[in-house]
Amino acid sequence: VFNEGYAASSGESLTRPDLSGEAIRLGRLLVELLAEPEVAGLLALWVAGDAVYSWYEDIARVAPFPSAADYLYMAAYPLLGGGLARLAWQRRHGRDLAASVDAAIVTLACGLVSWVVLAGPVARSGTTGAERFFGVAYPATDIVLLAALTWLLTSVGHRSTSFRLLASAAGVLVVSDSVFLLTEAGALSDPLGALDLGWLSAYALWGAAALHPGMSRLSETP
Repeated sequence: VFNEGYAASSGESLTRPDLSGEAIRLGRLLVELLAEPEVAGLLALWVAGDAVYSWYEDIARVAPFPSAADYLYMAAYPLLGGGLARLAWQRRHGRDLAASVDAAIVTLACGLVSWVVLAGPVARSGTTGAERFFGVAYPATDIVLLAALTWLLTSVGHRSTSFRLLASAAGVLVVSDSVFLLTEAGALSDPLGALDLGWLSAYALWGAAALHPGMSRLSETP
């Protein structure tokens, strides 16, 4: 919504202040519903990253990798992974060795596949240190995110609609990031814009989870 507001794709005006204002209002509403500093930081970093990425794509008509947007996105991942891990910990009210082992097994297995399929080819194809760094960093952060998601999914507690929406958003994000790396490595193409649709779906799922009445009870256990 914000992107369309400051870089309108149709109409005589280059901007649409009404859409920009609505996007800002919705962002403030999410911050109020999830009154945690990590949430505010995550939203700020991701919105800033999207704004920079959209400027490159829609205004400058270039697609550099990495760009300033990648640095902003990368800074947001620790907040996202930490938030999921914190939620899983609250739902457990303590240590759970079995679930931790399950999460570790999934992380190691997916980490190996990610290196062979994603990180390795991207790192070898990179011509600069920054390209190689992000080629490895993106799959690494996605694996950490997947570990936190696995830990959350194996936790006890109410599996409400907001819980399913939140878990689905994280899963869609991991898949979209993986497709992005494959396109950067030249293994896939995205002529239909399916990649943007994946990221947009993750944002929509996060927003729906935050606005759902069951969000305030996510940390509760039976």
